[in-house]
Amino acid sequence: MKLIPLLLLLLLVSQNCTNEESISTPEFSVRDSLTTSIINIEVPDFDESVDPITVRAYWDVWHSQDNESHQLFLDADGHTSFEVSENITRSYSLIYGESFLDLVVRPGEDLNLQLLRDAANNEYRLHALGSPFTNEAAEIIAVLAPPIWPVRDSLTTGITDLDSLFAIHEGFAEQRRQRLKRLWGSEKYTDPLLLEYANSYINHQVRHDLNNQVMSVQESPNPDSLLQRYLMPNAGKQFADPTIFNAELIRDLHYEQMAVTSLAYSATKHLPKAKRKAAYYAKSVRLVDSLYDGYLHDLFLTRIYNLQLPVKDPAPGLVADAKRFIRTTPYPSLSGPIRKKLSVLAGEVKPIDLYEQQLPKIPAGMDNPIPDILAANAGKVIVLDFWATWCSPCINEMKDGYPAFMEKYDPEQVVVVFLARNSPENIWRDQVSKLKFSAVHLLTNKEQTNVVNKLFGISGIPHHAIFDQQGKLVTAKTDGPRYGLADEVDKLLGL
Repeated sequence: MKLIPLLLLLLLVSQNCTNEESISTPEFSVRDSLTTSIINIEVPDFDESVDPITVRAYWDVWHSQDNESHQLFLDADGHTSFEVSENITRSYSLIYGESFLDLVVRPGEDLNLQLLRDAANNEYRLHALGSPFTNEAAEIIAVLAPPIWPVRDSLTTGITDLDSLFAIHEGFAEQRRQRLKRLWGSEKYTDPLLLEYANSYINHQVRHDLNNQVMSVQESPNPDSLLQRYLMPNAGKQFADPTIFNAELIRDLHYEQMAVTSLAYSATKHLPKAKRKAAYYAKSVRLVDSLYDGYLHDLFLTRIYNLQLPVKDPAPGLVADAKRFIRTTPYPSLSGPIRKKLSVLAGEVKPIDLYEQQLPKIPAGMDNPIPDILAANAGKVIVLDFWATWCSPCINEMKDGYPAFMEKYDPEQVVVVFLARNSPENIWRDQVSKLKFSAVHLLTNKEQTNVVNKLFGISGIPHHAIFDQQGKLVTAKTDGPRYGLADEVDKLLGL
């Protein structure tokens, strides 16, 4: 497997450990040797009454790491900045208002960006001062990006035939290839790295979209299911060593992992709780062992450890296996997050309370909906679910995951508060009215959305957070009702 450059994107730590019962403190971080870039952002003629006051910059990663997601508040003049450390070219996603902008960052290159207001179209475009490469990458992706999600969903909703789905998504990819061909034929763009970036975007975007479609349509272990016929064969394929790491490639790997572990879950979900944990863990590991080797093998193992270590009474052997893994894997970026999680479980490291850490950074007078939610539900476990009416995974989760979850708990002990964002009120009310369970539903305005993004580090939805009975944040990001949310709630209820 040739994805080794990905190792240097995350927080890297020493993997030496003296014995299974001792987790050593990292003495060296390869991050210290990475090249640092400063990204300065300016909104010319900034006007708080017109322009959003925050910019979100993020890069999709497997584990929550420092400096990978940035919620940036603009000052009174419309300026902000952030720092990135890296040694490869990769793409960030910038979100400003309703505009999604791709930012390609090359190692060691400081960037001065302007977010230019296009009042006619109610959007913004990116301009990098003195960096033709960044400008040209943004221009190319802006041309390649259509069709947008609603167009894709309108053509694929309800289709379960794999060949038909593939044909639709491949049609989108071919449209993008033709756009790219015309762009390149203009001879405006000459940097071969730009061409590789554009082709990588096209190839991984079509895979990501199809993966997403397959996972949302059917998660059955049946041999004839889409999961088995498409995702599992694709999950065994290796990627060539990329020059540019983009979000679509990382999401590909995420969907492959979901395909593998969903098979293990489907085969064990009928078992009693303790037996289910043990069987689910054992089957997940066997599947990974049988399908992968090298980097992907260890990458998917870390995903299993990351999800299953925090649950109450984890599966027998899991903790010992995780300790053995951090000593033996040759990939420090994968061992680092698991080492940290084991340290938290052992009481050696206090977990960061993101909410308390970020709360003082919210400017005075901003509309923060969380204190009212905590006050109205004092004494209960509070689950926050951040979603939107246009988010297919969010809607599927609400329809298929939450009914059983809600039925399990006493409403006097557990409350779920759904906070919808960037959603038309009439569509939001219609979707909520069709749900087969009762919960608290709020529609957040733009200012509230910006605030909760910062408080909980939200870089994508659905996103789930949990407060305990004393109103203390337990986790700023956890899995949904079908993948471990109940385990987190059970721990707080002592079940």
